[in-house]
Amino acid sequence: MAELIAVLPVANQLGEGVLWNPADGAFWWTDILGKRLYRHELARGQTSWVETPHRLCAFAFLERPGHILAAFDTGLAWFTPATGAVEWLHQPPELAPGRGLRLNDGRVDRQGRFWVGSMCEDTGTAPFGSAALYRLDRDLRLSQVLTGIGISNGICWSVDGTRFHFADSPRQTIRRHDCDPATGDLGPAVPFAETSGEAFPDGAIIDSQDHMWSAQWGGGRVVRYDPQGVIRDEIVLPVSQPTCAAFGGEGLDILCVTSAWDGLSAQDRARQPEAGHTFLYRVAVPGVREAVFAAP
Repeated sequence: MAELIAVLPVANQLGEGVLWNPADGAFWWTDILGKRLYRHELARGQTSWVETPHRLCAFAFLERPGHILAAFDTGLAWFTPATGAVEWLHQPPELAPGRGLRLNDGRVDRQGRFWVGSMCEDTGTAPFGSAALYRLDRDLRLSQVLTGIGISNGICWSVDGTRFHFADSPRQTIRRHDCDPATGDLGPAVPFAETSGEAFPDGAIIDSQDHMWSAQWGGGRVVRYDPQGVIRDEIVLPVSQPTCAAFGGEGLDILCVTSAWDGLSAQDRARQPEAGHTFLYRVAVPGVREAVFAAP
């Protein structure tokens, strides 16, 4: 189902949020804790990075080149990677420094809205379950959509945009909601899949057969679920903490998987010398082209 074709030796502390940018033929991702934005140009096999002024947790591409929509730890902003310029759009008060919360996983839906969830980073300050999911509409209005979350992850939609998937990592659950493509309104949560043991659902992406590829932190694998939540395949990685996945390449048949070494002991890092690297796999079932944020 998958053939490893490249390992990018980036040694990210917390690689996350990988996206394919067809405009420049590159995979982009962030090292949240390392405060770097990475770019790997597929045709030339070259990897580069720029420093970010804040912890960049997730991001989205825009129709205008040279800028991205950035989900920094404390809010949403326009960000210009070439200059480091930041123009804040929203900084919700609950995400202010010292409150124990920060933004985490995010993705654009099929209609061009940006969804991003927060996480309880310091449970001594922000009790477990005090994180939330937000939606940034095309008119730049920000709404809080879900509450009671531990760590937001796995944000992705069915190919037709009518089913929304979301993982609360510490609870080891992935749930599904019906989603109104026109409004973004969500129906009640329905159980989709659960993990067990040391495996926690992290970032996810949907392929062209409406199957979900879910990176499983601590489980050392990326699992492929069918639309009913049944495991149909998996990729076993040489690292225990894969974090996110994205399809790219001209035929969208390359799966890029980020990983992290954060939290590993010295012994674990010695046993996993590739922890934090980014992995490229050629897969049999391609992905679908992801939308960009439809900015006004």
